[in-house]
Amino acid sequence: MSDLMHDEKYTELIKALQLRDIVTKKTFFERNIPSSEFAKVRTLSLNLERGEIEPMFSKEQVIVPIAYRVIGQAKQSDAENHFDVFHYEIVLEAVFACSDMDLLKELLSIVSVREVFLGYQMDKFVWPYLRCSFANACSALGKKSFVLPMLV
Repeated sequence: MSDLMHDEKYTELIKALQLRDIVTKKTFFERNIPSSEFAKVRTLSLNLERGEIEPMFSKEQVIVPIAYRVIGQAKQSDAENHFDVFHYEIVLEAVFACSDMDLLKELLSIVSVREVFLGYQMDKFVWPYLRCSFANACSALGKKSFVLPMLV
């Protein structure tokens, strides 16, 4: 991975883009147990999923939507079964200005460059926004935040 990040084509891609904004397009969360029980939840596993990423091109900018889903599960005290405690979804959009849209499309057609930029780098751009929004959602649901793990 690190070899590609120093690759000439990947460097061209990065130079053609300028991050302008990261915004929330949509967010959804729900608690599946009463608030009095939710506040007591101690043992929780977080299942994190990310959706497919497909950039949207316009004349002078690229919008990259990134969707995540977090499902919090707790273990029932008297059984091996786990149950969903809450469900959280968010779609963030990274907005980039682009100096050469044709070059950008050409570079993103290179599989290795596309995989690193969309499959790795985009998570790094939006992760702080996801963690902040997730913490706020947990607070709104009546629980001190569950901390999302760091990306590897």
